Amino acid sequence: VEQSPERNYHVLTRAVDASVVVVYRRCNVDPTMSIAQLANAARQSARDVSARRAVIDMRGNGGGDSSLLLPVIAALRELSALRAQGAIRVLTNAGTQSSALLNAYSLRQDFGATVVGEIAGTALNHFGEVRQLTLPSGRRMTYSS
Repeated sequence: VEQSPERNYHVLTRAVDASVVVVYRRCNVDPTMSIAQLANAARQSARDVSARRAVIDMRGNGGGDSSLLLPVIAALRELSALRAQGAIRVLTNAGTQSSALLNAYSLRQDFGATVVGEIAGTALNHFGEVRQLTLPSGRRMTYSS
């Protein structure tokens, strides 16, 4: 799958095997593309190739906001061919951590996705959903919610 480390996420299509690939490198909004635009691009790309498979590539995704991926999944699930058990595949490696791991687990549990690749870099019972707080001193800190 194409690597594009400067972008948080993007969509690729593979007409040869009727697949749409969502490369999801960071669970954070990308300044060049909103999540709504990503969801629309994934939906349209899947329609363009009459997708029978969706791949969510989460390799190297260190996490962020796990709710960010939900509109993308909803857009893909609108297509009946992608509702079949195993039609969604999730790629992981040791760099798949935190919210990305939560997303992979949810995709497996809720949508029957097949998770493929290396063991993720964190355990499922880790602290997650990082938030930021500005202290009275003006210093910013992060904490797990």
